[in-house]
Amino acid sequence: MPGSINLRMEGRDKSLHPTTYISALQYFWGMLRDLDAALSRDDKGSIRWEIESLSKNSPDLITFKGHSRIEEDRLTQFKDECIIGLRQLSEGERLPNYSDAAVNKVLRLAKLRNDRKRDGLSVIQVFTDTDEVDLGPQTVEGIETLTSIRYESLGSIVGHLDSITVHRGSEFRVWGEVERRPVTCRFGADLLEQVKGSLGRRVLVYGDVRSNSRGQPTSVIAHGLDPYPEDSELPTIDQMSGIIDDLTDGVSLAEYIEDLRHG
Repeated sequence: MPGSINLRMEGRDKSLHPTTYISALQYFWGMLRDLDAALSRDDKGSIRWEIESLSKNSPDLITFKGHSRIEEDRLTQFKDECIIGLRQLSEGERLPNYSDAAVNKVLRLAKLRNDRKRDGLSVIQVFTDTDEVDLGPQTVEGIETLTSIRYESLGSIVGHLDSITVHRGSEFRVWGEVERRPVTCRFGADLLEQVKGSLGRRVLVYGDVRSNSRGQPTSVIAHGLDPYPEDSELPTIDQMSGIIDDLTDGVSLAEYIEDLRHG
């Protein structure tokens, strides 16, 4: 149904444990809200969610109906982003609007699949009127590959600072330009004003860089950040030429390089 996102679950032996059922609903609803907040750039989000229907048969089906507070097109964008993002997490990739909080809830939802300690689920599916995705062990593996910390070192990243969160710990996200993926940067109170002033701008963030098994930065404990010029603001070769009057001290460039080689 247009404007709806569905969660389908089935327990082993066609039955659902109450704790598992409630946990799945909480994780899924929380993921919807976190993704909405990231897409709308508003902690309160732009979509009001309600449970439109519940099935009584196995598998169980819960339909979440979204009502946009801003514009109807937001729902179409949201549904596409939700399904594509879930599929990419299973492949060890991540869309920029999937925050750490959203990814963590997807991980906890996927872990309910075949979790014998909690009378886990045999089926977890998320679908819309146009697409669907399965969640399970492959999702857990993809997220853990994506987020597990294998390396930590002093370093820096460059990218645009696109969101700030302070109500659940102070952090901001930078869209890293090398890996083309979001990197969460945690910071202290002393950087708050500078971070706020850099929102939407290109910055260089330096500190303790944590990377996953693929060598991709996943987070930074920020020691500081500096403005970083856009490519369009950098001087051209023509503008740079002639900036030093006599680099070779009167000799030809070939002779100058030869002298450098021989000390």
